[in-house]
Amino acid sequence: MTCRAKAYADLAVQTNPVTSVPGGGSWIARSGRSEAIAGGIRPIATLEVARGDCLARMNRIAEAERAFNDEIRLFPHDEQAYASLTALYILQGRMNDAHKAAERLVLANPYRRAYNLAAQTFQELGRPEEAAAWRKRGASVQE
Repeated sequence: MTCRAKAYADLAVQTNPVTSVPGGGSWIARSGRSEAIAGGIRPIATLEVARGDCLARMNRIAEAERAFNDEIRLFPHDEQAYASLTALYILQGRMNDAHKAAERLVLANPYRRAYNLAAQTFQELGRPEEAAAWRKRGASVQE
């Protein structure tokens, strides 16, 4: 990422009153979904996933992890949030956490496509054995 792009991303994270608060994290997640909605601010699906992706690309791993978890709290059936969190953990070598995130994915979304997404995430990040295990588990799940 260029210095200019990083500066823009940092500025967006610091100045966006809906998604960021001083000290890091998400205002919506910190205040609670019901308070945000009562205040007239509705959470936007996939916003925290996009924010987490940007933060991860800037190597701001802890903040990216919080963003993905914020998305999961706000939208517990958002498959991409779980997949992004799983990928973050795999890339960090945190395999136990990666498997836990993938388990959370399929618990929240007990469908074959969630198992396939877990398999695809592991496959694309060079973990074919884990991918095969997820495919095998998903094969017996009804769509």
